[in-house]
Amino acid sequence: MYPKPCYDKTHNHPPGGGHHWYDGYSKMLADAQKKIGKNAILMSEDQNEIYMNNVNIFLTLFGFGYGNYPFNTPMSTDNILIPVHQAVYGGYTMYAGALFEKNDFFGPADNFARKMAIQFMFGAQMGWFGLGRWE
Repeated sequence: MYPKPCYDKTHNHPPGGGHHWYDGYSKMLADAQKKIGKNAILMSEDQNEIYMNNVNIFLTLFGFGYGNYPFNTPMSTDNILIPVHQAVYGGYTMYAGALFEKNDFFGPADNFARKMAIQFMFGAQMGWFGLGRWE
């Protein structure tokens, strides 16, 4: 979750700013990692570079968008999402998942393969499917 400004004067941080959000999340994630042990994996939805030291794998459904780049499908929009975070930090952390839609399983044969290839190219663990719109 991204930081939200806090203006509560009873809290021990500058109003509207400071690093309280990061400190709180980092402590929570470190406590969770201690509780589950070193042999377990801590996964978090979405990706965020400031939490990479506390999270083992990021669930990146929206980080890959619908996988429409460079192709246009019925679900594509004018906003093409390119997985830059995965390209930059792929050697430092792990990613999993992408959004899939009905057309990826029951449409043209290359739809499924294309989305799996995009995950592979950007270093994601393939096979976790966030099922998007099934209209």
